[in-house]
Amino acid sequence: MGKRDSYLNLAEYYRKQGKLDKYEHYLQLATLDSEAVPLKQGRGKAESQSDASLSLSDQELISFYAHGKYDAVLKLFEQNFDLELLPYLASAIHFSQGNPAQASQAAEGIKDQEQRRLRQKTAEMWESLHIPLAHEPRVHLIILCHNREKHVERALRQLASTNYGNYAVYLADNGSADKTWEVAQRAVNYFPAHVPIAMERFPTNIGRPAGHNWLLTKYDHSGADYIAIGDDDLVEVPSDWLNRMIQTAKVFPKCAVVGGKALNPGKPDVIHGGVRNILEFTSDKLEMSNNDDVIDFGQFDYVDKVDHVIGCLHIYDRKVLDEVGLFDIRFSPCQFVDIDHHLRIRMAGHDIIFNGLIAFKHLRGMGKKSQKNDSLAGNAFGNIHKLLHKHDANMVNDALQSNAKKRLAWLLD
Repeated sequence: MGKRDSYLNLAEYYRKQGKLDKYEHYLQLATLDSEAVPLKQGRGKAESQSDASLSLSDQELISFYAHGKYDAVLKLFEQNFDLELLPYLASAIHFSQGNPAQASQAAEGIKDQEQRRLRQKTAEMWESLHIPLAHEPRVHLIILCHNREKHVERALRQLASTNYGNYAVYLADNGSADKTWEVAQRAVNYFPAHVPIAMERFPTNIGRPAGHNWLLTKYDHSGADYIAIGDDDLVEVPSDWLNRMIQTAKVFPKCAVVGGKALNPGKPDVIHGGVRNILEFTSDKLEMSNNDDVIDFGQFDYVDKVDHVIGCLHIYDRKVLDEVGLFDIRFSPCQFVDIDHHLRIRMAGHDIIFNGLIAFKHLRGMGKKSQKNDSLAGNAFGNIHKLLHKHDANMVNDALQSNAKKRLAWLLD
């Protein structure tokens, strides 16, 4: 057994033990120890998985992709290896390299018709999605902080690194019990000198929806074209996120919200915010698509019309926000407030756009706490019932069916 196989065995052992830090460590060692991907001479499909020299697991393919070994992945794809993930990975790589035609061609290998068509549609829209802005619309960036003294500096530094110029920042510390306020006061200096910044500190935690509502109502946002919301635990944000979200919004006449692909920190990339649609809405059940963390293999690298985008980093058309209204403070501290708000937007006839080619990382602090804290978990459970009983299920399902038909017509156009 070679060193690479030993690393892979150790990685699998620690994965089964639930020790994900050691799993990722040995998986990375295995990947870095691979000087080349084992390939069969000439073209043709891979032989059976019993052939050790040719056997590649999904885990190995994802590891190559996660660590930037794009040439190796594309070489496998070009040699027609019959591996289900390869066309997803190849398409995602070509999109990331700015090659929409090749991404569309790679997508031909995807068996699922809808998944194939989504990438082709994205390739067709490519030029429109990347038209340079004739001028930068005015953006007001809303940031609410709470007990993030260890993370808020990094989040503000990431948000301040945007290459966008025409924006202002409105930040509030939501009653933090630690040194978040002191850290944030220093960290706002990362923003360029020309960017106006308004800061304040709430004496107590009023919850996320009320905190955002305060920032949206206390200050005059009538001069803004878009309202952007960024979380206080963002880890990595691409410098062009704001420019690209606005470019995306301009492609869709009825666009109210644009969001991207949210990832956990670390490698391989794990998605906790991909395409989110309401699958079932009744008086006693809410089912959303892609509700679990999944390893990224390019399965969400496309643009689509959806029911919900994750709220840690996204933009609103300010006029639609004025029309639909503020966040419902009953969904405090934060669970399901964005789903409710986006549902209201969808029922008002507006589009919510997911651009999976805009990826960012954040810690998802409140979401993780609710998984470990019985009180927060109970609050989340209660918020689900608030959501289900707030809206008439028949009206919701009628709107969802109507939107689904419009989305299908757009996709097949």
